[in-house]
Amino acid sequence: MWKFKPSDGRTPKEIAEDIKERYQAILGIVPGLRNVEVGINRNDSATSYDAVLIEDFDSWSDLADYKADPIRNELKKYIDSVVDVRARVEYER
Repeated sequence: MWKFKPSDGRTPKEIAEDIKERYQAILGIVPGLRNVEVGINRNDSATSYDAVLIEDFDSWSDLADYKADPIRNELKKYIDSVVDVRARVEYER
């Protein structure tokens, strides 16, 4: 989950929409990533986050390959530049 900091005059929703488009663009290109969803917050509560990322992998090995991919790492650099607060959970279904 992410809370975004002000970035180039864009709202958190605009940043989240941009990130959603970027993730959809790498699906099928970056090895190991089976599915991706970026959920954009619709709640204006002070305790809510701006967006959530849900990614699916077939194995922990696929996740490791994904984390090593240069395309994914470029996207991560961009996200790091606009994120103020992050919360992460990696789990197995």
